[in-house]
Amino acid sequence: MEEWVVIYKKKIVKRFMISEGECLTIGRGKKADVVIDNTALSRKQASLELKDGEYFLADLYSMNGTRVNGKKIVASTLIKKTDRLDLSKFTLKPVEYLTDEEESRSVVSVDANHDTLDKTHYLSGVYEQSQVGINKNPVRTDCKLTVLEGDASPSKISLEGKSQIKAGKDPASDLRLSGLLVGATQFSIVYRKEGYIVTHEAGFGKKTMVNGKKLTGSRRLRSMDVIQVGNIKIRFI
Repeated sequence: MEEWVVIYKKKIVKRFMISEGECLTIGRGKKADVVIDNTALSRKQASLELKDGEYFLADLYSMNGTRVNGKKIVASTLIKKTDRLDLSKFTLKPVEYLTDEEESRSVVSVDANHDTLDKTHYLSGVYEQSQVGINKNPVRTDCKLTVLEGDASPSKISLEGKSQIKAGKDPASDLRLSGLLVGATQFSIVYRKEGYIVTHEAGFGKKTMVNGKKLTGSRRLRSMDVIQVGNIKIRFI
C-alpha cells in the first residue's frame, strides 16, 4: 500500500492510498474512487493502476487531458514515480517525492478556474466546511491510530483529549510495541496548536519510519500517514 497526493499550485488537495492490484479512478464525479470537486476535471478524468509493482496511468476521455511529462496520453501508460503527471490543472504525485515546500503546505481545496480559495477546505484529506471569517485551517482533535501490521496493542487508540502518548516496549506505554531492539519509548506523539507531532525517542535501536522515510527528529502527522517500527505499521487518521 502506497500513498499518493493530488496537488494544485504546490498545495495538496487530496491524499489517497493504493494497493497492489487496485485501479483507482480520479475525477470530480461522485462515482470516482478519488473525488476532487472541481470543474477543471472530468467526472472520471483518469485512472491509476498498481499492477505487479508497476504503475499505469490512463486518460478516461477527459475534456482537459491527462499528460505524462507534458505529452497527452489516452491508453494505459506505464509510468515512473518520478514522471511529471498532470490531470488538467492538477498534478499527481507519490508522497515519497513531495518537495519540502509541498509537504509543509496546508491541505486545502482551490478553485482552479479562478485561482482563489473556496469555502470548502480539505484538512488531511477530510472535508471541513468553513465560513468566511473563521480559521481557514482548523486542527482536528478526533484523530486515532490503527495498527495495520505487526505485534502492537491496543489495535486502535483514540488521540482525542490526550496531550501526549508514548509508544514502545515499556508496559506502561499507551501503545505497546513488541520486537527486538524496540525502545522502551520508541516514539511519542504530542498535541500542539499546529496539530499532532511525532518524535523518534529511541537511541540506536529500531528506526522509526513515517511513510517509508526515516524519522530523525520530529514532524507533523497528516491523515493517512503510516508510522513503521520494524514490521509494525500504524496508520494515523
